[in-house]
Amino acid sequence: MQREIEAIRDGKSDINSYAGTNEAEFFAVVTEYFFEKPEKLQENHPELYQLLSRALRQNPKKRFLRFAVDPREWLKTLRSRRKFGRNDPCPCGSGKKYKDCHLLQQQAAA
Repeated sequence: MQREIEAIRDGKSDINSYAGTNEAEFFAVVTEYFFEKPEKLQENHPELYQLLSRALRQNPKKRFLRFAVDPREWLKTLRSRRKFGRNDPCPCGSGKKYKDCHLLQQQAAA
């Protein structure tokens, strides 16, 4: 653990720099990393991944095997879609408001 904290403090780790604050924050940040990005943690920090797997008795990668699509990827695509308000500039670059340009075309197509 100390070795990882030192690597974080030296800027030689992909783990959030806040984890280098103290041991409690290290544990909190790494646990979050373990559940949110298990593949990346296992790839970059295999020893740490194994320790957390044994300590928490969890295999976060297995949770997503039952789904056809990884829910994390689905959420990422869902969040990346930008919704345009009626009065926002149209994304086509015409300079018109969205409601006066492409909103009517999208409503007619739907």
